[in-house]
Amino acid sequence: MKDAAAACQKLHDAKDYMFDVGLGQVNWRWHRQRFDADCNKAFIPTVNINKSAEILKEERLRSKTWLEAAGRYHHPSNKKFAQRYRKGVYRYWVSIQKQLQAEQEKINL
Repeated sequence: MKDAAAACQKLHDAKDYMFDVGLGQVNWRWHRQRFDADCNKAFIPTVNINKSAEILKEERLRSKTWLEAAGRYHHPSNKKFAQRYRKGVYRYWVSIQKQLQAEQEKINL
């Protein structure tokens, strides 16, 4: 965590803000103010996940579905990139559902 925060600070000091931070991969360029531009704060897992959840919730209010919100979370201003990300999230979700169903079938045998 210290190394990641130090790398964040080095980029921030160089005014290179195009990178993601923490577990939620929050984009520093667009959301550093949510962490008070404090790289150490951005890498505290609970803080980062809570900020990620805030962003996703805000995007859900602008979207018709949670999948659309996930795409907007990744890239709110570029529909093509958001769609590609949304498709990846959906494929991953389907994969998890299949795994859960297989596990449930094992339990019911």
